Amino acid sequence: MDASAIIFYVISAFILGSGLLAVTTRKIFRSAIWLLFSLIGVAALYFWMQVEFIAAVQIVVYVGGIVVLIIFSVFLTQRSGNLSYSSITLTRHASAFLSSCCTVL
Repeated sequence: MDASAIIFYVISAFILGSGLLAVTTRKIFRSAIWLLFSLIGVAALYFWMQVEFIAAVQIVVYVGGIVVLIIFSVFLTQRSGNLSYSSITLTRHASAFLSSCCTVL
């Protein structure tokens, strides 16, 4: 295995890990930060593939625009730490089961 493949696997693991944390984190602000890291990882993957323009567009549009908009909306609505997920655990488990079944199919 050469260095190029190792770099690809490291970047891919970073993207998958931060994407998984963005979905499973209970605090909405932390979820937005993990989404930011995931999008930066995608830009790093574009840089690795030597597509610099697409990587720059990824950073400017998604990281610079959408994630900042999400973070500002979280702060402006004052609901960053007041969300309670204890009442929807059954729904969460059912949707996780259905999505895993759809993934297998």
